[in-house]
Amino acid sequence: MTELFQALSTNDFETAFELLERTLQITREPQQRAQVALELAGVYALFGAGGLDGLQHSLEQAILAVPEVQLEPRYLALQANVLMFILEEILEPNDPQRAQVVAMADKASLGDAITRFYAASALVGSGESERGLLLLEQIRFADLPVYLQWRAWSWRAGAFEELGRLRDASLAYHHAANGATGSDRAALLQDKAAMLLDLEEPHEALIALEQSLAAVFGIEHPSDAAARLQLEARAHLMLENPHLAREHAEQAMRIETSSGEHSFPTALVLAQTLAALEVWQEAIPTFQRAVQLAQAGDKGFALHELGLAQLDADQPDDARNSLKLALLESVYPHKAEIRADLAELEYRLGNFEIAEKEARTALEMGATVPASLMLANVAYEYYRLDEALEHYRRALEHSSEGNRDWVIAHQMTADTLVQLGWRNPEQILHHASLALPHLEPADEWAITLESYIERARQLIVPSSHSRTLN
Repeated sequence: MTELFQALSTNDFETAFELLERTLQITREPQQRAQVALELAGVYALFGAGGLDGLQHSLEQAILAVPEVQLEPRYLALQANVLMFILEEILEPNDPQRAQVVAMADKASLGDAITRFYAASALVGSGESERGLLLLEQIRFADLPVYLQWRAWSWRAGAFEELGRLRDASLAYHHAANGATGSDRAALLQDKAAMLLDLEEPHEALIALEQSLAAVFGIEHPSDAAARLQLEARAHLMLENPHLAREHAEQAMRIETSSGEHSFPTALVLAQTLAALEVWQEAIPTFQRAVQLAQAGDKGFALHELGLAQLDADQPDDARNSLKLALLESVYPHKAEIRADLAELEYRLGNFEIAEKEARTALEMGATVPASLMLANVAYEYYRLDEALEHYRRALEHSSEGNRDWVIAHQMTADTLVQLGWRNPEQILHHASLALPHLEPADEWAITLESYIERARQLIVPSSHSRTLN
């Protein structure tokens, strides 16, 4: 067993399979033979869906040796993995086999640490992340062999990611990468980088990606290189380096094309980069390609991004169509934001009544900031200035300091107060002063706000010619 664990700890699966297959051939005692077959099944389970045939065959060998083995926790945990791999192909969230995975894993949780590892991996892989995470947290990692310790961290990371706990996922991927080597370590560091990007930490993501490349022994596999490059493109796009982002994205695209692969993430980030550079004649076809490549869970987002690009490219009819198609995607969670974007589209076309209706729907659905800004803009157009002020203030209350919506809300609050007759110069000075540092000096709004600030100060500070009477 020591020789087996040493082989697996260095990812020498060829030696591990050779040891177990040879042992299975020479073992005649039924109980021992069943246990060797279960060990062999466990190694196949580490291969993921690619090891399914070997996993099933090994479990059959265990049953042939000792039929009662089907009641043992280790067998149940591994059989739960068989169902997990089958469910990965079905992609049906309500498949009754999911309940079987849970039932088997619950019984297997009475086994040793290795058995519970396999049970937890089956749960997480089947979408039962909370149950799987709970079981993983009950395992003392010191009770696991080294080759399973980092994999346990990886499953924890996957569970955290599925549950939206991105910071915990990033840390778990970090721990997993520390225990892994070679391509496994490189892949886990890429996963960590992806979490950091979702947390809007591009600098830290780039560090993880540098470490990922350094972990590779020899030549980086093309699919791994493409994945790393598209993540680097995302990071540089966040850092407002669109030209560098484009270089990385296009390099990733070339690698995928040369190997006959085409991925949604690479097409998407290239499209986003081209949109940032306002190269619309290339960006829009690339977004359309991303829509074609998107799986069910990503299609709504891809259509939403396409619609926004078409809107910015002055293609309102196409934009409306793409945004309405995104609304039809049942699993897309940002439908309130789509309604707000449709409101902006109609506002740009001068269809203020339709824009107001869409914006009110968006507000009711929870897109508070963009909906409030659009309602304010419509009210401003109709010179309902007190109402506009109310909407702008709501947008300010719910927006994050320094972001684009926050800046717009401050500058428009200042402007609306000016239109109301300078009756509150202190507030005009406050809002204009907060917005101004976030604008380029040549921006028309920057020039306008400077004039507001100067006038507000004149109204607030008494003239030098005034006298105080005692």
